[in-house]
Amino acid sequence: GRTHSKRTLSVNQRLLTLGGAAVFGIGAMICVGWYQGERMSQALEHEQTINQQLADINGARLANVTAVLAAMDAIVDKGDKKIAPERIEIMKQSMEAVASKSAVARELAVAAGKPELVASFDADLAELGNAITVDLKQLVEAGADDAAFGKIDDAIDGAGDRVSNVLSVLTEEGRTLAAQAVGDARSESKWSLYLQVVFGLVGISIMSGLFRLHSTAIRRGVRAVSDSLERIRNDDI
Repeated sequence: GRTHSKRTLSVNQRLLTLGGAAVFGIGAMICVGWYQGERMSQALEHEQTINQQLADINGARLANVTAVLAAMDAIVDKGDKKIAPERIEIMKQSMEAVASKSAVARELAVAAGKPELVASFDADLAELGNAITVDLKQLVEAGADDAAFGKIDDAIDGAGDRVSNVLSVLTEEGRTLAAQAVGDARSESKWSLYLQVVFGLVGISIMSGLFRLHSTAIRRGVRAVSDSLERIRNDDI
């Protein structure tokens, strides 16, 4: 009776080994899939963040052009000795729109590994804003001479171009980063599939090996019991 109990326990252990191997294999595949899925999700979120930053930068570029054009129109109409209130509002709101994206510009420059791109951005923006919303208004209302307007025109053009150039470069850098993020997401997806296939094949191989090993041992045990019963029946023991 004790020998039979041991054999029964041995069979149970073998079945538990097979079950454990199956659980481990499936668990490994699930863990790999979850981990790689998280990585892919992070890459896609990064891409979405960059795209939002690009949208903000493009909005700032448009606002910068709008402010400069409104200022140029005010210079053309300097003979009126007054800037129309709606034009003042356009220049003011446009400059505020550009300034509100200064932090985004810095974040994108840092993400691109080129923080030096925005080293003088705030200073150029302040110069442009002061020239457009303060100096130009004073010159128009004072009826200044052409030389003074020539200087303010150059100042607005210069600062406006510097701000515009920075935003243009950041746009290109952002597009590159977005493309890299998409590539990372695709790479994570392929790598996840590859690892899951590998773990699946390894699990199947281990299961097959254990199954052959245990089935052989169990068959031997069954044959031994059968032989013992046969000998008992034939009074061999």
